[in-house]
Amino acid sequence: MDAVTLKKLKSEERWLLWKTIDGKKIPYYTNGDPRGRIGNKEIKIDSPEDHDRLVDFKTAQKSYRDSKGKYSGIGLAIFKPLIGIDLDKCYTEDGELIPQAANIVERAGSYTEKSPSGKGVHILCFGYPGGHTKKPTHDGYEYEFYSGGRFFTFTGEHDKASPPDLKWVDLNKFPELYPNREQPLPGARGEWKPEDYDTEENHYRAERTLQITCNAAREAKAGGGGWPYTESRSNTLNKYGHIVGQFIAAGLLDEEDAKRQVIEAAKENGEPLPDSEIERNLESGLNAGKAIGPPDDLDMKGDSSSKRKPLRLIAVSDLIQNIRPVEWLVEGFIEQQCLALMFGDPGCGKSFIAVDIACSVATGRPWFGRRVSVPGGVIYIAGEGLSGLTRRFKAWEIYRQSPLDTAPLYRTESAADLTDKKNIRTLITEIRNSDIKPSLIIVDTVARNFGTADENDTAAMNGFVNNMDMLKDEFSCSVLLVHHSGHSEKSRGRGSSALKAALDAEYRVEKQQNGFIHLHNTKMKEAELALPMTFRLESVILDWDGDDDASSAVLLGNNGGGTFLDEDGMSLTAKEKEVIAIVEECADFGETLTVKDLRAELKENGGDKSNIHKIVKRLLEKGVIAENSDGNLELRRPG
Repeated sequence: MDAVTLKKLKSEERWLLWKTIDGKKIPYYTNGDPRGRIGNKEIKIDSPEDHDRLVDFKTAQKSYRDSKGKYSGIGLAIFKPLIGIDLDKCYTEDGELIPQAANIVERAGSYTEKSPSGKGVHILCFGYPGGHTKKPTHDGYEYEFYSGGRFFTFTGEHDKASPPDLKWVDLNKFPELYPNREQPLPGARGEWKPEDYDTEENHYRAERTLQITCNAAREAKAGGGGWPYTESRSNTLNKYGHIVGQFIAAGLLDEEDAKRQVIEAAKENGEPLPDSEIERNLESGLNAGKAIGPPDDLDMKGDSSSKRKPLRLIAVSDLIQNIRPVEWLVEGFIEQQCLALMFGDPGCGKSFIAVDIACSVATGRPWFGRRVSVPGGVIYIAGEGLSGLTRRFKAWEIYRQSPLDTAPLYRTESAADLTDKKNIRTLITEIRNSDIKPSLIIVDTVARNFGTADENDTAAMNGFVNNMDMLKDEFSCSVLLVHHSGHSEKSRGRGSSALKAALDAEYRVEKQQNGFIHLHNTKMKEAELALPMTFRLESVILDWDGDDDASSAVLLGNNGGGTFLDEDGMSLTAKEKEVIAIVEECADFGETLTVKDLRAELKENGGDKSNIHKIVKRLLEKGVIAENSDGNLELRRPG
């Protein structure tokens, strides 16, 4: 890193005043409050609130002069990346530095000045020694090494034997700081460079942190208490901004882009702060974080000793206090902010189902009787059959008589290698720049968007899942994957089992010989499994300027079994759905059944056979089932 001039240091807001009380040097803000207090309220040293009350040198100098002797001098707050090295009683009677002190000054190689007593020196430099205070011993001489929580009195009496600028110190030159360390310190803990932190894991952490910060800015309540963000709106911007600032310092986030996103999120808060307060609180947090520098536990290139956060224990009693019900995107089918998957053989109709879900979410229309709770943007990442996909969207629009021209529905121009984090970041940027707020992202299919990686490789699949989580967390949306069945095991998706383990919901799609498409819920992590659904495809003639008519198909389906209904559907009770499922199963084998048969089936399956005649009557009235000429029950087929 480049050297910092004293003039540049004086322009930074890290200055205060001090005075001697009972032989101790006490720091004060320029408004007269002792450092660590705002009126009667205590605040933490080096917190955003503390840093927000520090000033530049010129302001501190004016306050000192205006105080007319009330204060003893001007002080400099020490916090990362600034280091203060304090050497006491280090001069001989002839005014020369003792050998041990001279050695420390030489190793630091940075700006050094005499202390107010004239008996010691203060060395000012930059680095990340870890911890706020260290008291190493060199050749029997103990000195103090500060990187936070302290201030230095400032005299400006430069020791001419030292450089006039503040340098980044190579901490490997101070082995007494880390007596138990076997490996050298990585360069970034001394003279670090942004490229030292340029790892995929660090970029992922930075982007996740920014997304969490945006969510907090949207959800924080006046006075605090908005679960899970318990801080007030201003404190949220300050504290979360502090963390974002540290990632900016590491070169992992673009400052202007990060500020824009957080400010936009804060303005979307139900009780937004005034714009000036949003910017002021965020700026304060960002500046404090940038000053501290990169988080201590970031990975570094070639550093096998990078620290990890310790495993923490959380009391279950704390967790269960804020249990929340399942929040659905598509009621009973896809949760909000979940990772879901549909798999099936090629040509089984899974893409038709995906298209229908996409259009319903984008327009807010119920999906076969299931309410869309969060209508919003849909990003369809298509990998195959692009022209056919366009025709399917058009068929949906014509058949449903629901225009898509104003719907926030978007399709990619081509497939993308979604195992590559760079492509994920490009996609995120593209979505942000388009001002789309997606509720759902669909990847169709996994295979065509998996690049050259091997689906059977667990590491590759875990990387893909992490990337899907990044999309999900970035936009607080759901991700629906469309995938192929296994080559030999048709009951599971193709490739590594790590994919299913990561899913919140999974569906198997099968196409029968009679053309019916069955959808079975095979996994639902946080709710009961959804009842099977049956669909068929209806041909739709498209508007076409050529000589020949172009056609596609649209999905027709049922609400839990039974007759084919449009997506507005109807409300069915659990008992009605149970009866319909039995009638449907018989229909699949070309059979009908009597009410007596139905009662026997319910009994055999452990179902509730009470009031069976009333249930059948209601279903007949709703037109879901019908009686044939023999008086037997059967599915009521469309038209």
